Amino acid sequence: MLRGCQLRNTEFVHGVVLYAGHETKLMQNSTARVSKISNVEKVANYQIVLMFVLEITLAALAAMGSGIWISAAKKDNTTYLGLHDVEPTPYAFSNFFTFFILFNNLIPISLYVSMELVKFGQAYLISSDLTMYHAASDTPAEALTSDLNEELGQIQYVFADKTGTLTENLMAFAGISIDSVMYGSLPSGNKNSRGPQHDLVPLSQLKASLAVRDASSPHWKALLTLALCHTVLPSADASHDEALGETLAGHAEARPSPTEMAASVAGIKYQAESPDEGALVHAARELGCALVDRMPRSMTVAMARGRSGSGPSFVEYELLHVLEFTSARKRMSVIVRNSAGSILLLTKGADTVILPALAETSKASPALLAGLVHIEMFAEAGLRTLMCAVRELERETYEAWKAEHFDPAARALEHRDDKLAAAAAIIETELEYVCVTAIEDKLQEGVSDTISLLRKAGINVWVLTGDKQGTAINIAMSCELLTPAMQLHVANEDTAEATVARLVALEKLVPVESEQEQAFVIDGHTLFHALEDKVGAATFEEVSTRCRAVIVCRATPLQKASVVKMVRVRKPPGGGPRALTLAIGDGSNDVSMIQAAHVGVGISGREGLQAARAADYAIAQFRYLAVLLLKHGAWSYQRTTMVINYSFYKNIALYLIQLWFAFFNGLSGQTLFERWTISLFNVLFTSLPILVHGLYNAEFSASTQLLFPELYWAGRNRELFNTKVFWSWCANAVFHSLVLYFL
Repeated sequence: MLRGCQLRNTEFVHGVVLYAGHETKLMQNSTARVSKISNVEKVANYQIVLMFVLEITLAALAAMGSGIWISAAKKDNTTYLGLHDVEPTPYAFSNFFTFFILFNNLIPISLYVSMELVKFGQAYLISSDLTMYHAASDTPAEALTSDLNEELGQIQYVFADKTGTLTENLMAFAGISIDSVMYGSLPSGNKNSRGPQHDLVPLSQLKASLAVRDASSPHWKALLTLALCHTVLPSADASHDEALGETLAGHAEARPSPTEMAASVAGIKYQAESPDEGALVHAARELGCALVDRMPRSMTVAMARGRSGSGPSFVEYELLHVLEFTSARKRMSVIVRNSAGSILLLTKGADTVILPALAETSKASPALLAGLVHIEMFAEAGLRTLMCAVRELERETYEAWKAEHFDPAARALEHRDDKLAAAAAIIETELEYVCVTAIEDKLQEGVSDTISLLRKAGINVWVLTGDKQGTAINIAMSCELLTPAMQLHVANEDTAEATVARLVALEKLVPVESEQEQAFVIDGHTLFHALEDKVGAATFEEVSTRCRAVIVCRATPLQKASVVKMVRVRKPPGGGPRALTLAIGDGSNDVSMIQAAHVGVGISGREGLQAARAADYAIAQFRYLAVLLLKHGAWSYQRTTMVINYSFYKNIALYLIQLWFAFFNGLSGQTLFERWTISLFNVLFTSLPILVHGLYNAEFSASTQLLFPELYWAGRNRELFNTKVFWSWCANAVFHSLVLYFL
């Protein structure tokens, strides 16, 4: 049964489920979890290789020494030792393996066992932390891996999505611009500096004016676009469905009384894949054009005014095609046919893709010119904007497009999605501008404080979003990612040559070090040109990494991942280790970005759990990121590095005693300790203290870590574990082994 079908007049059906499990779209589009290894483990593995080389070297030197000692002893005629038949070279060769076995515990075999136990316990502490439990949604934090706990304490860059990550993803219809008039209201406490509040006409006046407007007016076209151009499913209880079905039975345009109309609309609930679509459909209903029924091949709307201009009516539209939204197209369309036989193409999407598709007459219309001003006002108020357009298709035009472009693309077995997108682009031309819509998405609680803490901890926060530039900048200012004290640089270019020239100019303009913090804003179109050009990519990398805050707007999921990979593989100009990155998002369009970063954090939001499942850690709100990094990240880094350093220290301090003893027994390979002491040293005598330390030791309390985020700099700069620190622990162990043996 197709999506939207309703089962009637039967008690049961027999069915076969196809494309289930791993064959569903969700599973087919999902990617395998990327195997990640922490930076601490990489450094530890490198030191283990060096330690292994040192162990072989010590065994070889000791073996050579034993051969030299045998030669000297035979010359001294020490017959009482019975060495007259011992040859130095074979003796030294056999002693090499003796000393290799004697020193093999310089590399603690128990290290990885201890680390895995410690990391497992740390992951449990993260998942059971009540300070990261979101009571409203009953969602705790979840550590989906224990391999990257210490990475959380070394993050230098955080890449965040906007919608659903910094904002609530609770969409509310805020306004609409139709026929040069802007209706609605700007968000309270976030007024537009260029558009005063009294410039907006209340939505109630728009609703009242619809009663005297003809159904062919731009106002009704706008509402019709909002009511039909989507994938929303209306639903209601069984009694409401039955009553509505009787009203609509056999009528393409039924005319109920206003009371019947209100009753039929009131009981309907909408199931939307996207909160944006749900907000627009609800707004259309409130304004007098409600979606009441959707079938696989038809859609029915309740209009407060019929096409003839007399009273409310139910109007059924034949649904011919749904040209789906994709991140590349940035728009969606539906093609419908009304009872009079007219074929309409209804489109909504980003203004950057709708504007080039408008007819020349529409591009010069006063309504569009006013709409462009209004869309900027909406964006600067932090609202999400869409542009809507329509086109009335001639039957011959539609039939020709369907036969020549759509049907072959629909039947294609290879590159089907690309061919369908190309076919849609052909028909989505010569559009008539209708309206601009604005949707409000409020900031989550504690976002500003969290970003402030991260900045004090030395972490650079970048926002990668698909929203308009004005919306992204306004939200960044609202959450204090951008401040008035920052010097803001913007790159909006149309060509590759202009993009490279602008970036080269910015490279000269943005200082490497400056008392005034720098911020950089770039749109997806300019970013595309920058990443395609070798010089542009290198310059963009240099400019953006000099800035304290970076905002990439109108970005596709692949562009988000590309930016993360760029920073991840970048080599610092002065040498040293590469920066560690963290990506956080809540939607399926953030999965590629999350998997591209060293650490991925998913938010269990209203867009589903796909991001959370693809991530390494899952939290319910952005504000919990400060706790995850500054508390658990810092603690895990301190604890894990202590486990590694101490594991090597204790083994070197013990087993080097065997080397000092060898100098007093003719380098014979004789062991100083009895077998049980050697066997139980790592397993029993020294295992429990380091495990307890790795799980519960905290140099500073949780409240102190959050009160003084500057403490995070130790991990960010990797001060607790590097080659210098590791070998200083080893040197200390050598000294203590000398003290233990000789004193």
